[in-house]
Amino acid sequence: MVRELDVSVTLPVAPRTLLRLLYSECGDFTKAFHAAVTKDEAASVTTWARGSRTVTFTKRLDLPQAILKLIGACLPGVRPASR
Repeated sequence: MVRELDVSVTLPVAPRTLLRLLYSECGDFTKAFHAAVTKDEAASVTTWARGSRTVTFTKRLDLPQAILKLIGACLPGVRPASR
């Protein structure tokens, strides 16, 4: 299932500064974002290798209680790749 998230934000920083935050080698901004937004304190970001990195996080699904009981704690992780 593909989900699309459309976010519009105005930030008082130069584009270069924002891109450095988002795509920094250490991934601190991305990990802090997932801790705050997806409530995943264990989100991880690999280092860049050949122009790609992987961000892994878990997002709790907003499902009816009956379905949550069926799948239990087996919530899938999400692994988007940045290039």
